[in-house]
Amino acid sequence: KLFDSMRYQPKPNSLPPYLTDHLSLTNVTDEWNKAAQVKKTICPTDNEGTRCIFSWISGVDRKETVNSIQSVFSSIVKIPGAWDVGDDTGRKKYGWNTSLRGSQLLFEFTGLNQTVQTVTLFPMKSYSEKWRESTAVVEFFAKPDSHLDWAYLTSLVVQGFHFKNTSEMYTIPVKMPTEVAVRADFRVRLTLTNGTTFKLMGLAVCS
Repeated sequence: KLFDSMRYQPKPNSLPPYLTDHLSLTNVTDEWNKAAQVKKTICPTDNEGTRCIFSWISGVDRKETVNSIQSVFSSIVKIPGAWDVGDDTGRKKYGWNTSLRGSQLLFEFTGLNQTVQTVTLFPMKSYSEKWRESTAVVEFFAKPDSHLDWAYLTSLVVQGFHFKNTSEMYTIPVKMPTEVAVRADFRVRLTLTNGTTFKLMGLAVCS
């Protein structure tokens, strides 16, 4: 009768997390649910097909390399600054990294073939002196017509550190204040403003 009163949670709709030294009974459910959220974000669909004009999340393709990731981003990297793709963990946790305060990474999408309403960021947050006060500002801009100037949409401050002895990828959805129209241009700019390092492990630009 004791077991009759127990309710089991449904299995998340994704592959289970990697078996690593950081995985434990206390966090395996959270990590598995996080993986399910990543799957939902990277491939949201409606009756007309995919809703994202761009999506990449570290680790979804387990065969990815630095070169393959650079190829995915090659058409949208307008200014790389002092940011580059790499893995600073030795465990294939790839991402866009920088260690130069003030350096800017600019992504540009030209001639949108569908509207943009939401951008989801996937920053890594970690601990130790290396990540202390790690902070980046992420800004969004749109240009409805090639003859017009870039218009500021919104921005947010993203911290790259947390008070847990783990390194985790977070999911941060950002709703645009106004819909970016079809055929417009769209920009996402990241700037390291504090600390000595920052890492972006995924980006999804969606309707």
